[in-house]
Amino acid sequence: MNNGSALPPLSGLQQVRFCELIQRMSDAIERGRMTPREERQCMFLLWELRDVHGLQTISATDRSSIARVKYVLPEDRRVPVAAIKDRMNSVKPGWTGIDLELEDHQSGLSYLADLEQVADDVVMIDVQKLPAWLKPRMVPPACDENA
Repeated sequence: MNNGSALPPLSGLQQVRFCELIQRMSDAIERGRMTPREERQCMFLLWELRDVHGLQTISATDRSSIARVKYVLPEDRRVPVAAIKDRMNSVKPGWTGIDLELEDHQSGLSYLADLEQVADDVVMIDVQKLPAWLKPRMVPPACDENA
């Protein structure tokens, strides 16, 4: 644990994990609650940052990250969510806890959603007016060493 001494230098991946942890925690604080899914991801991120904070109290069962499905937004901005979910069911029947990451190559930005919260339909994405279930990803995909 840090006792007031300077933190060790952070690697690029640690910086990404730290930003993701802050983003997830601030979302939970804003809503006034944290889902078990969010808690699981935060525990994973804390495990990834253990060399920085020095706490070794996170159990082995808390070390798994949320899986992520990446999808590049096409020019027509339509996302075939039902087809993505069907594909997930063929790979892992009964899946839960999957993030959907939408990469917008036009803007260079990326957006995250809890795949379970997205309607089983073809969804039109307007980046000027994001649906409530879709949040901007604070870390550009090009900076994510684990992408």
